[in-house]
Amino acid sequence: MSGISALVRRSALLTVLVLVLAAAAPAQGVRFTAALTPSAFVQPGQNEALAFAGLRGTGALRGDLGDAFAYTVSAETYINAAGLADAADWESSWDGRLLSASLRGNSRLSGTAELKEAWVEASLGDLDLRLGKQVAAWGLADGNNPTDTLNARHQGTRYSTTLDEQKIASWMLNATWYLPNNRGTIQGIMLPVSIPNDLPSLAMTISAGPTTIVIEEDSYPELSLENAEGGLRSLFYLGNLSFSASYFTYLDRYPDFTVSVVGGPSTTITYTPTHNRIHQLGLDGVYTVGGFDLRTEWALNLTKDMDGVSPVEKNPFIQGVVQASRTFRNGTTTLSLAWAPRVVLNYTAPTDYPSPEDQQSAEMIRRYDGQAYPLENALSFRAAGKYLNESLQPELLFLAETGARDWLGTLSIAYQLSDGLTIKIGTVQYGSFLAQGDPDRELGTFSKSAAIDNDYFFLELKFSF
Repeated sequence: MSGISALVRRSALLTVLVLVLAAAAPAQGVRFTAALTPSAFVQPGQNEALAFAGLRGTGALRGDLGDAFAYTVSAETYINAAGLADAADWESSWDGRLLSASLRGNSRLSGTAELKEAWVEASLGDLDLRLGKQVAAWGLADGNNPTDTLNARHQGTRYSTTLDEQKIASWMLNATWYLPNNRGTIQGIMLPVSIPNDLPSLAMTISAGPTTIVIEEDSYPELSLENAEGGLRSLFYLGNLSFSASYFTYLDRYPDFTVSVVGGPSTTITYTPTHNRIHQLGLDGVYTVGGFDLRTEWALNLTKDMDGVSPVEKNPFIQGVVQASRTFRNGTTTLSLAWAPRVVLNYTAPTDYPSPEDQQSAEMIRRYDGQAYPLENALSFRAAGKYLNESLQPELLFLAETGARDWLGTLSIAYQLSDGLTIKIGTVQYGSFLAQGDPDRELGTFSKSAAIDNDYFFLELKFSF
């Protein structure tokens, strides 16, 4: 067993041991919280319109061990029963990195139970040490955080109504030192296990005349010291101004590819997903003045292909966001504008690669890697409200990309029926300013065929206790 495997195993065993001891110890500040969220998601553009009808449940146990130690253990279950009436071919799986078990009957009939978080924390004066499976967050922008790459996400594989529900907890050591006089924090993060985003499968075989294209299934990076991740962040508070600087080195949450070609009477081109290292340098800040909330966040991402010579590996890129918000009507209504640019450095168009094979590879990969354009600008408008003593909370968002010429629109209304009981309805719509059938639609985030026909409406009832 490699050194990193042993480290992970010992960390997990230590965490579980402390939690068992905590459970056996006399109750001290023990708190239990839970939520049950039945919901339904309908996609009118699909043959099977009922995409999800099921339940998401969470439960967390928190407690203290004396004055200096605390612990949290939480579990999550996600059940989709929309395909209950369809034929089922049951298969089970176990994920040792996430500590989750899954059972699947068909594309709309499945269930997953996962140990969401399990960590212990020691408070040693101005230093907090947290060890175990946990969720962390970086970045001061609101919602769109280019530097918040610590945790992977469920993207396109689960139906949810908030961004926080998409995060996947990771095994990490999280150390935070609090500066004197509440001036800020210095935070160090170490992740021995790399976990990529949970994405819909890209695996497929395409026959194109004498050529066969095979895209293999993605998999976890190996457990090794070379694949460990970590970073530092300094956060400072100066009156109305807060800002931070960060560095994080990690394996890309999205895959690059390696290519192998086997010739003969017919040619087989195989694309194998791989997760290359990214060095991320971040800056962000927030300033409040005259009723305005001004936020910005930027990340310089240094990738393996620094010179942009590989058609199947990401170029280095800069991603940022500038946001301005204003609250009106005694704090009940908030309007926000945002600009989110993405700049691909050393960009090479698919047609500029020297060989036809590289041109073909670049055309295909650009549909997935977010680098179809040297400059992409996303412009958004958001309106949100809190009315009737915050019982009624509507929210509207419209976002458009100027390079891909596509758009996203969301609308939701949440209403608190009683203490701990909230109903929420809404819709998510995808669209394009390009004509139907335009091949450039496949280069957009919201206009590609995998997204544009997946508009959905949802109804959610959340019971918290």
